Amino acid sequence: MGKSKSVDGDAPALATSIIDTIRSSKNGKSMELKELRTAVSDDASDDKSSKKLFKQAVKLLEKGEKVTLNADGIVKLSKSERSKVSKSVADGEDEPKSEKKKKKKKEKKRKR
Repeated sequence: MGKSKSVDGDAPALATSIIDTIRSSKNGKSMELKELRTAVSDDASDDKSSKKLFKQAVKLLEKGEKVTLNADGIVKLSKSERSKVSKSVADGEDEPKSEKKKKKKKEKKRKR
């Protein structure tokens, strides 16, 4: 069972890699499960431990409501995760749009 503990410890790191990979996909919102697993896996081997680790990472993300997996095998980023990617290129700021909206609302309230 010592082997499964190391697999469990790697799941959060793989989860971050999964989110980054989906964000860098063609549409930045979703990706097919098989395509995602091949893009995320470090080596070309299809051993059981890497598949198990990937499955645990996806379940961890689903539990945290960061992604959803539909019956067609498509992994989609949640709206909150997609908004974290939205950056203002013109302003060069690294804040999500929702944070900017909150700040603008506060400023308007202060002006009143």
